[in-house]
Amino acid sequence: MADDIYVSWVFAEQVAASNAVRVSWGPPERDTPALAHLVYIKPSTQSSWSGGELQSLTVPMPAMEHTFAVPGPGTYDVRVRIRYGAGTSVYLGKDTAVAVEPPPPPPPPVAPVWGDETVQQPYEAQSWTAEYGGVLLGGPSPVLLEEVSGLLDAPEVRSSDKELLQRDGLVPGVDYLGDRAITLEMTVLDPDRNLSDVLAAFVPGGSERPFRFAFPGVAGSDGVVNCRVRKRDIKIDHMHVAGAAKVVVEMAATDPRLYANREEMARVEPPRAREGTRLFPARFPLRLRKDGAQVYAARTSLTNRGNTDTWPRFKLVGPLLSPAIENKGTGQRLAFDLRLPAGEVLEVDTLRREVLHSGANVFGSVTPGSEWFSFAPGPNSVELEAKQGYEGMFAEARWRSAWL
Repeated sequence: MADDIYVSWVFAEQVAASNAVRVSWGPPERDTPALAHLVYIKPSTQSSWSGGELQSLTVPMPAMEHTFAVPGPGTYDVRVRIRYGAGTSVYLGKDTAVAVEPPPPPPPPVAPVWGDETVQQPYEAQSWTAEYGGVLLGGPSPVLLEEVSGLLDAPEVRSSDKELLQRDGLVPGVDYLGDRAITLEMTVLDPDRNLSDVLAAFVPGGSERPFRFAFPGVAGSDGVVNCRVRKRDIKIDHMHVAGAAKVVVEMAATDPRLYANREEMARVEPPRAREGTRLFPARFPLRLRKDGAQVYAARTSLTNRGNTDTWPRFKLVGPLLSPAIENKGTGQRLAFDLRLPAGEVLEVDTLRREVLHSGANVFGSVTPGSEWFSFAPGPNSVELEAKQGYEGMFAEARWRSAWL
């Protein structure tokens, strides 16, 4: 076993405002089965790794994430190495650094004043709150969110089954999901002051807008779905006169998936060339460029934390000649017959099937045999390729984890 095997990437971040560091890393750059990873963390002021680690541990495969508790604010170095067996079979690691900031000071206490609350407050994803059209629902808002239905219901199914002629049964077709219906039941306190803002936010028709919500156990407890209002019902009764207006809103989402409120991003690199042109002994997976140089795959692992497929967006940055993005898990490949000069960008939206070059539609550059692919739940391996050159080119993937 050669000693030039690394994990493909290492990333470390502070966990919220706590004294904890979350470390994640990618698989080995070579497709050589690893038994475990060795993860170390130490203060950056400690120059040597030997004996200077705050913590070190062995993480068995397939886990590629761990959270360390650290003494307090400061800068810490993180290293991830590869273990292929017992004894000395440990291969080189990749390092990164992370700054742990002290928690912000608490805000000065403000005595609550009854009647000062308004429906237009910033949404901070606190548990059991939601937001639509700039109106905060639940929490400190005078809009009491009493019931939400439709988020965990299964959307309608569009069936393409066909009837059998003069026989029982149907010819099975492909089932597709329809839209998602969502119903909100709310009570607006002090309607003289707050109801007009609620009416303005929940106007039927128009374009879809994000409905953000933070309900425990739903879409990772911080989700979003794009929808529009179809119906609104407000009763003017004795409760309304007493200062509590009952509002029921029905909304429809053409995309039935629930998405994570936070969009994730990862850089997709091209294969890396070996020095020289030695071909044997071969290591797999490998690609042979036209100039004869041997290159290794630089696959990026992208994780969909939901329970259903999600459709990513890609931004390809030149210089690129006939670029292609391949989902290595499914073998699906999306290729483009065009040349991108250095610094120019190709934007690809796999859900809407859009391909834009500097804002212009270049859908015709999609080559025959290309397949639009999604990210399945769990890790997905993606690779960027091109016919000419690898220096300076890369792609950026953006996606949101999705649930049904």
